[in-house]
Amino acid sequence: MTETVRVNLNNTLTSLKIVSIVAGALIAVAVVYGQVDNRMDKLEQDQATFKGVMEERTRNMSDRVDDIYDIVKEWEKE
Repeated sequence: MTETVRVNLNNTLTSLKIVSIVAGALIAVAVVYGQVDNRMDKLEQDQATFKGVMEERTRNMSDRVDDIYDIVKEWEKE
């Protein structure tokens, strides 16, 4: 009887070890996924900010080119 109990306890311990390993792996995957997701969100936010800055610079340059064009047109009239 004690041998049967010992075998059952060993089997239970083995099962607990396997479940613990699987649970640990799942938790590790979840943590890594969360970190990657956060990094992707940050990169997307940085890219959107960069795009906005570049669009604003393009608008400013366009305004400056228009101003220069107007000045040159005025010079041509004189």
